[in-house]
Amino acid sequence: MEGTSKREGRSMKTKMGKEIRIKIDNRIDYLERCMLKEMHITSPDIVNEVIRSISKYWSILDDDDIDYIQACEYARDEELTWGHQIPRTYLRGALNDISDK
Repeated sequence: MEGTSKREGRSMKTKMGKEIRIKIDNRIDYLERCMLKEMHITSPDIVNEVIRSISKYWSILDDDDIDYIQACEYARDEELTWGHQIPRTYLRGALNDISDK
C-alpha cells in the first residue's frame, strides 16, 4: 500500500475484509447445499475439499460458522444423514431473534 494515506489503507483493508467474508459465505453456502444433497456420504472428497477451502480462514470465522463446519465434519465422519437438518441461514436468523429479546 505504498503511496497511500492511512485512511486509504484502512479503506482498502476494509474492502479486502468484505471480499474475504463474501468468499467465506459463498463457500459455506456451497457446503450447506452439499450437505443437504447428502454429498458428505456420496461424495466425501468434494465435501472435504470445501471444508478445507473454508478452514484456511478459521481464525476469522465466527462461532456460528465454526459450529456449523464442525457439525458437517461430524456428520461426514459418522455418515449421518443431513437432509432433516435446519438450514444454517434459518438457524442463524432464529438465534439472532432470540438474542435480541
